[in-house]
Amino acid sequence: MRAIIWKQARELLRWAVLGMVVLGMFVGVALTEWYDDTLSRPPVMTRLPLHTEGILLAFSLGMIGIGLWLGKLTGYRARGTEWALLIHRPVSRTRIFAGMSVAMLGLYVAAMGIPLAGVIAVVHWIKPRGPFAWGTALAAVMAVLVGIPLLFGGMLIMQRRAKWYGSMWLPAAFMLAVSVYAAKRPEFWHGVLWVFGGTVVLVVAAWGVFVSGGDEEKQPVVVKAAQGITLSVGLLYGVLIGGLMLVLFAQYVTDYPFMKDGPIAFTGTPTDYRLTADGQLVIEKHEVGKPGRTWTDLQGQALLLEDSSRSKRTVTMLEGSGDDRIAQLEDSDTDGDHSATTQLITSPASQPTAGKLLDNDAFVWLAQGSDRKGGYQEQRAYVRWFFTEGRVEVWWVYEAALGRVVGYRWPEWTRVGSIGPEGFAEDGAEPKSRFRGRMLSNPNVMGKDLWLCLSSGVYQLDAEQRQMRPVYEARPGQEIVQVGNRAALPHHLVIQTDKTLELVGREEKFGNVVLPLLEDQADYRYIGIAPIDGGRKLAVHYTRSSYYSDQLRDGCVLIYDAATGQLVQRQDIPEQRRGVPMVAGFAVFEPSFGIGTLIWAVAWKGCEFDLKSMLWQFEVLGAAAVVFCLVNVVVAWRWALGGRRMAWWGVLGLVMGLAGVLLLWCMVSRPVKVRCASCGRKRVVRRERCEHCAAEFGRPAENGTEVFA
Repeated sequence: MRAIIWKQARELLRWAVLGMVVLGMFVGVALTEWYDDTLSRPPVMTRLPLHTEGILLAFSLGMIGIGLWLGKLTGYRARGTEWALLIHRPVSRTRIFAGMSVAMLGLYVAAMGIPLAGVIAVVHWIKPRGPFAWGTALAAVMAVLVGIPLLFGGMLIMQRRAKWYGSMWLPAAFMLAVSVYAAKRPEFWHGVLWVFGGTVVLVVAAWGVFVSGGDEEKQPVVVKAAQGITLSVGLLYGVLIGGLMLVLFAQYVTDYPFMKDGPIAFTGTPTDYRLTADGQLVIEKHEVGKPGRTWTDLQGQALLLEDSSRSKRTVTMLEGSGDDRIAQLEDSDTDGDHSATTQLITSPASQPTAGKLLDNDAFVWLAQGSDRKGGYQEQRAYVRWFFTEGRVEVWWVYEAALGRVVGYRWPEWTRVGSIGPEGFAEDGAEPKSRFRGRMLSNPNVMGKDLWLCLSSGVYQLDAEQRQMRPVYEARPGQEIVQVGNRAALPHHLVIQTDKTLELVGREEKFGNVVLPLLEDQADYRYIGIAPIDGGRKLAVHYTRSSYYSDQLRDGCVLIYDAATGQLVQRQDIPEQRRGVPMVAGFAVFEPSFGIGTLIWAVAWKGCEFDLKSMLWQFEVLGAAAVVFCLVNVVVAWRWALGGRRMAWWGVLGLVMGLAGVLLLWCMVSRPVKVRCASCGRKRVVRRERCEHCAAEFGRPAENGTEVFA
């Protein structure tokens, strides 16, 4: 084993050193630019060195280049004759594969790890420039780890005997998908698990191909399964993307509006709801192709409202016939270039009211659990920079690892001291206590105030007095989830804990208001709060959809008395139900995807159960699945793969569709056949007996040239 590792390491060493040197040059340039910027422009310091785009990009490109190249070189040597002398010796192929893998993996870790260790040493010990947290290196460490699947993916690509042109690169889709998904996980250990799982699949596939010499018949079932997984991902992506492109091209040629709403076109338009300044929930309607909009209450009675998103609106009441009246609404832009006129029929009984619609800026929005979304890759999990007005001589930053606010003198970037809960302490005399709780990664606070938002409390920096003024402290047994302040409530700070929603007055004349959260508030993603009725009431909107819209699509609106915090009214927004999605167009190439999408839409997304639409789509997708299943069965029967293998390939054709058919042609070698002398049917030449009549091959006719009888 030691000799195998040493031999492989010597052959790959020059390439690993070359990759390390190139990576080190790029990292050095990125680090130098960062240091130069910190001396000339202090705000650049808000980007930690190991989180700069240049350094992360260098490690990402280095991972792809070094990992894939070392893997391909190892696979090329494994496929060639470099190891021919060892094959006849008492050394198993598994032992050879293990030695090659250890050498390749060690060189990769050294080529990527040495530049990373150099960056950490420079920013932490040699040339310090501001704060440093060991956790900030995890993003670069993950960039190193996600390259491990590329090593064994490169080995598999070079060793596998491709059955048709271009199919040798199909495992690249699997290894890249594993790497990208692992790098995007918010938790570091989640990414490590994804890297480990993907690497195991690629190692088994590469080992099986190496041990069997690429012969599919000699591979164990577990190797075939691992190799099939790596190929299936690339085939599924290719089939889905190709099918979608074909449908889009057909739509463009025939002008058929099948895909007008995207890859999955939901039928039906959801109803839009708006909230008025007095807290009334109204229905907004806009007919496609017609100017203007109309509003009704929840009972369908027509209303006249002032649309705040319009620059100008003119309302004229016209006389109508009978008991009806006609309201003419004319809307125009600020410049007066565009206008639209709408006539709305209203009955005297409805008594059309005049009111103003609240827009998105009227709410202070809080995202449920947003403080946990950043993950280890966000620098907000480690530091919080504060910005002060005027001439900047000291930059303040909250370092989560220390639990203190530390001041750095610019441009020397030397520490001047730190601030704890009890006050400021000079450098060398650290505060006795630290701030507790995790830092909220994305508080929705605005303005020039210097906020520090923790799960245990909210503080405000006083740069002149060098102290953190406590604004709010969480009650015992409660934890702050999100903090926000906007122009909608300029004199209050909105704080959401795990049990309450509180408005904290920032001035003495503005009191605090405590509102209980809904018992099922965990089912909603966003909470919006807005003052209505001249500030006498508070409207709280719980919603699951994005809050960057004036329309209310789901959830409920609760009206509270601003003085007492008592619930006045609750208005539930009717459940929005869309029609069944149209997926039969491109999903015929991957029937299980289309059938799964239909079931998901009806069972989990609340789409209306349209039996007619569902049936014809299931018929189309089911027919496509049966066709692909029969194709695989026929091909497997003609290739004489046996009853069990034929059934398995039929199931894969039924489940994977076109990708299952391509997988069969990609993994199984087409056998050579000759006519059987016993039954006259064609039989596979590499089998000892005919698969049709079980007869052995006949003895060839002697012609006198035989050496052995």
